Amino acid sequence: MGPKQVLFVFIAIIFAIVYVWFVFGESENPFVFFKEPDRVPVMAKYRGKLSYLKVVYTTNTNQATARFENDCRLRKGRFNMCGNTCDLNAQTCTQVCAFTCEVIK
Repeated sequence: MGPKQVLFVFIAIIFAIVYVWFVFGESENPFVFFKEPDRVPVMAKYRGKLSYLKVVYTTNTNQATARFENDCRLRKGRFNMCGNTCDLNAQTCTQVCAFTCEVIK
């Protein structure tokens, strides 16, 4: 193998590593390397009529609920351990449990 081929393979491997890190990394934003310690991850937020807000935290219901319940309490909402993940105006919805917070202001 010549020097150009070795360089090409090296660049291809670096590109593959960076691609995998960006696609499968834990951070929502690959340019954010450190998360705020008190930040609660949110999967989705849906706004409805009359200042209604639905926050979907996660579908992984094996996690401890304390930090999600606390975040919902701070939002002045009602925590639901088995809410759905769908938009408020969705015509179809998969039935899967998710930690959600429903806020009416």
